[in-house]
Amino acid sequence: MNIKQGCQIICWLSFFGLAGCMSQLWTGASLIYDRHTMYKTMHDYRLASKVQHILNQHANIRCKIDVAVFNQDILLAGYLPNEAMLQTFVTKISQLPYRSLFNYLSISDKCPNSLQDSWITTKIKAYIIADAEINPKQFKIITVDNKIFIMGDVEAKQAKKVLNIVRHLQRSYQMVNLMKYYELRAVG
Repeated sequence: MNIKQGCQIICWLSFFGLAGCMSQLWTGASLIYDRHTMYKTMHDYRLASKVQHILNQHANIRCKIDVAVFNQDILLAGYLPNEAMLQTFVTKISQLPYRSLFNYLSISDKCPNSLQDSWITTKIKAYIIADAEINPKQFKIITVDNKIFIMGDVEAKQAKKVLNIVRHLQRSYQMVNLMKYYELRAVG
């Protein structure tokens, strides 16, 4: 092997090594550009953590309570064993900083089939991702006991498409629309 071939090998290795760094640079640049979304997401995670902490203070809950936080909207769905526990949770969670609280907690000893609920959510998300006209980052889909909750701050056109996806599933499910609509207008 001569010096020219050695230099070519080093150049190619350097190129491929730097190509791996490009994704890191791109990610860093998108974080700077998209910091508003990042801050909203961090705020949602922090809020969800506080809600989960309140729920975890009671060890006598038999079933998993679904907590979803999206754009500072809190969704509580699932079953609690008694009314006193439900009122305690809602009172404590109401003291947190949020935009809207959607309380779909019910009194019951039954536990929903979380495997079937996960499958329903996965199917809906797959249809949403497959549609190029829908931005999947603007929606949060949660299924609890065959009840589909749709959250998001969206344009009416995208919301209509998502609602049609849910309506045309093989089985009819109860759908709860928790979306907030906005309209983009030209300025000028």
